[in-house]
Parts: sequence; structure tokens; C-alpha cells
Amino acid sequence: MNVLINEPAITYLFVLAAVIGLLIEIAPGPTFGIPAALALGCTGLAAWGITHQGLAWWPLPFVAVGVVLWGVLLWTGPRPGLIVTATVAFAFGSLGFTIATMNVPAIAIAALASVGAPLGFAKLRAATGSLRTMPPQTGLDSLVGRRALVTQWSHGAGRVELDGAYWTASGPDELDRGADVTITGYEGLHVQVERSN
Repeated sequence: MNVLINEPAITYLFVLAAVIGLLIEIAPGPTFGIPAALALGCTGLAAWGITHQGLAWWPLPFVAVGVVLWGVLLWTGPRPGLIVTATVAFAFGSLGFTIATMNVPAIAIAALASVGAPLGFAKLRAATGSLRTMPPQTGLDSLVGRRALVTQWSHGAGRVELDGAYWTASGPDELDRGADVTITGYEGLHVQVERSN
């Protein structure tokens, strides 16, 4: 543990790991899971290293500003001005912190992170956007748009079968048994359907 206390490069790696964990945690939606626990633990280890080494911490709020702006951008979409501001704040904070340590490995890691973090953020933002536009995979929302077969129908109501499960349904007045229908919505455990094109 003595190595952790006396190495500015390792302290900065804890700062970097906290940043990565936090961004991964908030990307799909703010929760508290493994990445958040990692971020919290790494923040504690970084604070411990900074305290025990007597390092200047004043540049680190710029890193925090960069992370907060990246977090906002994950939810609002690309805004070039904010992207540049986040990148500059992160780089200024990282390089300022490590240059103040006068530790060459720490400075080298911060320089690489100042280039790599914005690139990693761009990939994370793209993946997050894909997740948000993907149709729901679970719950009743995942049924909307799926096709089912009519098993029983009379006067605008009956049952349909989807993936081996039977659902009470409502829809057009008359449908034949075996008709192909598309689920358009639901209310409780009851689905609404229309004839498939």
C-alpha cells in the first residue's frame, strides 16, 4: 500500500478510473451499480494518495467540470461548444494536476488521457444513443410492433398467440382464426391489435 501513497502516477490513475466509472454509470441512466462503486472507491483512493503525498489538488475541479459536461452531453446529444469546453476542462485539470506533481510518468499518462478520454467519450455517446433508440427488449412495451396470430376472435375481442404466450386482445370487429395481426398497444395485460399489412 506504500506504493499507492507515494506514486503520483498511480494517484492520477485512480482519478482516471473514477472518471471512467462515473461516465459508464450515468450513460444508460443514473443508477448505483458496479461502475459507480468503482468510481467511489477510486475517488477515495485518489483523495488518500493526494493527502499523503501533499499534492496540489486545485486543478482537479476542472476534471470534474469536464466529466459533468460529458455527462450532460450523454443525455442532451452533441453540442460542439460543450464538447470543446468539456475536453479543454478535462485536459487542463489533468495536465495541471500532473505537471504540479513534477512526475514524468503521471504527466505522460495525463497527456494520453487528455487525447484518449474525448475519443472514448465519443464512443460511449454513440453506444448510449444506440441504446436509447433501440426498441424496448422487456416488459409490455417490447410487444408493441410485434406480430401475433389470432387463436380466437369474436366482435372485436379475443385471444392472440405470440411466442407461445396467449394474450387477451381487442381490435377490428372481425378477424379469422390464424389471421396475422400486429400489436399496437396495451392496457394492463390486454393488448390492442390491427391487421398486419
